[in-house]
Amino acid sequence: MFHCLVLTCALLLAAPAWAATFIVDSPDDYADATPGDGICAAAGGVCTLRAAIQEANALPGPDTIHFNLPSGGPRTIYPQSGLPDITETLTIDGTLQPGNQPNTLAQGTNAVLLVGISGGDAGWAGLVFKPGSSHSTVRSLRITHFTGGQGGIVIDGDNPGTPLEDIHIHGNFIGTYGSNDPNDVNGSLANYPHGIYVTGNVRNVQIGDGTPASRNLIVGRDPGSAVTAAFGANDVRVYDNLIGTNRAGTQRVGTQVGVLIEEGARTVDVLGNTIGASHTGVLIRHGGTDSQGDANRIQGNRIGIGPSGENIAGTEDGIHITNAARPTMPFNNTIGGGTAQSDGNTIAHWGRNGVRVSRTNNPSGNMPLNVILGNRIFGNGALGIELIDQTSNPPLGANPQDPPPPAINGGQAAPYMTSALIGGGGVQVGYHFSGPPGQAYYIEVFSNTACDASGYGQGQNLVARVILADASAGQHTLSLPPLLPGVVLTMTATAQSNDTPTQGTSEFSRCLAVGQTANPPGPNPPGQPGAHIAAVPTLGHAALALLGALVGGLGLRSQRRKHS
Repeated sequence: MFHCLVLTCALLLAAPAWAATFIVDSPDDYADATPGDGICAAAGGVCTLRAAIQEANALPGPDTIHFNLPSGGPRTIYPQSGLPDITETLTIDGTLQPGNQPNTLAQGTNAVLLVGISGGDAGWAGLVFKPGSSHSTVRSLRITHFTGGQGGIVIDGDNPGTPLEDIHIHGNFIGTYGSNDPNDVNGSLANYPHGIYVTGNVRNVQIGDGTPASRNLIVGRDPGSAVTAAFGANDVRVYDNLIGTNRAGTQRVGTQVGVLIEEGARTVDVLGNTIGASHTGVLIRHGGTDSQGDANRIQGNRIGIGPSGENIAGTEDGIHITNAARPTMPFNNTIGGGTAQSDGNTIAHWGRNGVRVSRTNNPSGNMPLNVILGNRIFGNGALGIELIDQTSNPPLGANPQDPPPPAINGGQAAPYMTSALIGGGGVQVGYHFSGPPGQAYYIEVFSNTACDASGYGQGQNLVARVILADASAGQHTLSLPPLLPGVVLTMTATAQSNDTPTQGTSEFSRCLAVGQTANPPGPNPPGQPGAHIAAVPTLGHAALALLGALVGGLGLRSQRRKHS
């Protein structure tokens, strides 16, 4: 019994060294007097953020930093040099600062964050997590003005042996105060070149977790990105954040690129975010060397469009997948693609394409298996989906009536609609589409208020997804629910990748309005004169509302699950 008591006492006495909590009570930047003694005490006996990090690094086991800074509103810590890299498990949490309030809104953020860390544009990075700091968390902080290293929060797994794992970034304002101050609205508070940078041998990083309290508001510089995963980072989840916007998600702020996935980063999930940017919403570039491809998922996001339809888009593309002149090709990326209606993205208002897949400046390598399913893509300046090979002159696929480029998604062609006639309790669509015997395809049909000026469409509302089990017959039909005359239809085709590992999704087809027919494809390639689609009426807002009511009342969510 005596030995047990001694052991218990020893464990109790040792516990603080293994799980210490430090309370930062000063915004100063003094170093700790004696790192490793378990006491956060800088000059004058105060506990600063620098001193707390020094103590945490010197002690084994997980530690926590809370804040109790002098009250009176937001308080900001200005490091006079780079803070120490974090090399042990550490939670840095601003939630206990008096007056701090986490977000409670289902949409947007009403968080009140009173603890800030500012680099003052002095040329160093903000919080840097290095090997040894697995299972760390940053919560409820404002992190601004870090313009050196790689930006505001850096998660750097530079050890090729043991991965850096389980880093959580929850409920922060990064690159912004979430205010109406002119310097905030124009993005001047943002970090550079990245708001959050994840790189190297890193696994399981969570940036937001789908709960309101964990929603981050992240603004990047222009030029610069809000969130970047690079150089082999794996299993990064960017979930339910406001990226490149104000706190309501209704106005674009700074941020050249919302989410950048590059240099072989893979299995990155971008889920349920609102993304604005001046240039590109999500950029996947350079690819890696894994034989299974990138395996990135972009699902359930609003990209370029706010919660009430606001334009938060930029001059280029909603999503752009490209090798960007590198020999490694990005492939096997999923945009939408799930069976639930919420899996689809809404991609609107971009100056060029909704989704662009391009091969540039290198004649070798293909870009297959980029799947684009179940999305709403509309209101963009050019084609809703553009597949283009710029390694040749002229580029392959530069015009929508051209054959699709073979190196991108296996040259997957779009269906060609020949009729969309009212009858049989709905709309009967005839279309031409050919494929190898026994090859199955997803055929998606979309409704639109108007056709693109090119005669080819975007895809504003998903009306149906069906499985075409065998495309070898060439001519096919499908039935849609009732739609108003004049509603503009488009289609895409996606080979089921398990059967055809070289293909992906087509561009959108030519438009055809309900109540019209078109000549079957013949000597004139699709899009050339001969089809009866020149005079496609545009629906007004009232008709569009009626269309939405009809579509919603027919249980299309169940239909999509059935056919998926």
